[in-house]
Amino acid sequence: MENLVWFYFSTFKDKLYLFNTDRIKDERGVYWPSIINYSIIDEKANNGLGKVLEKNIKIFDGDVNSIYGSLAACRHGNGKDWWLIGLREPYNKIIQYLIEEDTIKGPYYFDLDVKIDFSKVFNLGGMFFSQDGSKLIYGSLITNIFVQNFDRCTGIISNSKTIETNYLDKSFGGLMVSPNGRFVYANDFENLFQYDLWASDVAASKVFIDSLDRSKQYPFEGKFMNMQLGPDGKIYMNCYNSVRVMHRINNPDEKGKACNFVQNDVFLATNNKISIPNFPNYRLGPLKGSPCDTLSVANKEITTDDFYIKLFPNPASMDIKIDITLKEYDSAIKTEVVIVDVSGAVVQKYTMPDFAYLATIDISKLDSGVYGVQLRQPKKFGESVLTVEKLVVIR
Repeated sequence: MENLVWFYFSTFKDKLYLFNTDRIKDERGVYWPSIINYSIIDEKANNGLGKVLEKNIKIFDGDVNSIYGSLAACRHGNGKDWWLIGLREPYNKIIQYLIEEDTIKGPYYFDLDVKIDFSKVFNLGGMFFSQDGSKLIYGSLITNIFVQNFDRCTGIISNSKTIETNYLDKSFGGLMVSPNGRFVYANDFENLFQYDLWASDVAASKVFIDSLDRSKQYPFEGKFMNMQLGPDGKIYMNCYNSVRVMHRINNPDEKGKACNFVQNDVFLATNNKISIPNFPNYRLGPLKGSPCDTLSVANKEITTDDFYIKLFPNPASMDIKIDITLKEYDSAIKTEVVIVDVSGAVVQKYTMPDFAYLATIDISKLDSGVYGVQLRQPKKFGESVLTVEKLVVIR
C-alpha cells in the first residue's frame, strides 16, 4: 500500500471506508503506483475488534505509474457524502470520485494550470484540503506548491496558483496547512519553512523556521519527513529514518517562529518512518448557506445539547486532557476551554484551534481543590456557557 485515507459515512457510523493506492511492476521489476482500491470495515463487529466486509475493490486500474501515491478526501457540501481526490501523471492532472452512501461516481478528471519543472524529480510532500474544504493544496519545496479553490458542492477545482519555491535541494520532505488555512509548512530532510497564503506575495513570505538538530539520536537523528494535522490542532512530523520520535508544530496558526516548532517532541512506543495516513476533516459539516446543504444542518442554531466534554485524568495534579464533541462545527465561532474556581472566577483559559477537539491543559500552578471546566463561546454581548464538568486537583 502506497497511501491511505480513512473516512466514515455520516449515515453509517459502524462502517469505516479505507482507500489506498497500490502498485504495478514495470518491465524492469520496479513497482509504481497505478491503482486505487477501497475496503469496507465494520468497526463494531467482533466485540469492537472490527471485521473487513469487503477488501481491495478497485475503482481505478491504470497503466504503470499512472497516479502518484497520495489521496485526499473532503466532505461534500451536503454534509454527508465525500469527494476523493488523487493526483494523476504527469502530476498536473486530478482524478476525482464522489463517494455516496451506496455508490461511487467517477472517475472525473481535471487539468490544472500549474507550473511543474519536469527536469526535477517530482516529490509530492503532501496533498490535502484546507480544514474548511475551500482549498486543495499539493506539491513540495522541490516541485513548487500548488493551491486551488475547491467547490464542495460541485467538486469543481479552479483558480490554480503556483507558489514558486526556487528550491534546489533534491531531498524529499513534507507539506501541511495550518488549521485556520493561513500558513503552509514545507520541509526537506533538514529544514522547515513557513509560507503565508494571506500575503500579497506568497513566495516572498517564506520564513525559515528551523533546521535539523543532529545532536539528539533516537537511535538516529530524526530527519524531517511527512506532516499531518492532529486532532489537537497541532502539526505532527514524522521522520525519514526509523526512529522513536516525532517532531511537532505546537502553534501552527502563529506566524514565523511563534509557531513553536519543537523537535523530538513526541516519543513513540516503537520505531516509525516515512508514512502517515491522510486523515480528512471529519468535523466539517454542511456548507452553510449553499444550495447543496440538503440536510439543512448548517442553518440550525447550535445549542448546549450539541456539545459534550470529557476530561481526564480526574483527579489530576499536572495535566488534563480535554475531549470535546460538537455535532456540527462552525469555524466562524471560536470555542474556549475555561477553568473557574468555586467563586466562578476564571483562573485559566484556552482557545481551541479551528476544528480541533482535543487539548492538553497544564494545571500544575492551580491550588488543590475543586474547579469547574467549562466550554464557552464568546459572543458580541457576553459569553455563552455550553457545558460544564467538575475537576478535582490534588497536590
